[in-house]
Amino acid sequence: MNDENWEIVEGVEQYSNELSTNTYSLLSNTRTYSRYRDYNMTILGITVTGYRISLRYEVVGSRVNRILSRSATVERRLNPMVQTGQTSLNAYVSNNRANAEASFHYSIGPIKGLSQQIGTLRGHIAYNENGSLMRNAWRRD
Repeated sequence: MNDENWEIVEGVEQYSNELSTNTYSLLSNTRTYSRYRDYNMTILGITVTGYRISLRYEVVGSRVNRILSRSATVERRLNPMVQTGQTSLNAYVSNNRANAEASFHYSIGPIKGLSQQIGTLRGHIAYNENGSLMRNAWRRD
């Protein structure tokens, strides 16, 4: 994906540092992070559609070890004429970062099947071994 086409946006972030309950994991310094980022489409300052990409991952020592769960959801849809939903979701570990990429379609029309797709929203988030945000990029096609 071409970086100049990505829009860097400020989002809402939630996090928790959950220590594993497994004794071996405690001794090996295992941490679990839960993170999410939101993207909102607005008209005249009013959020009409909201999207969220969530990621939960494990860190062992100073290395991002694995993805535990991921999701991409439509959080808000105020306009009943807008049909929207997730079309893809991928999560992976690369360069000691937990990554999640998702895409959503959005269409105009009264019901599914009778609507016209007008665009796609793609999002990519990445976090490091300390739970810090490294990438929050969204693009509308």
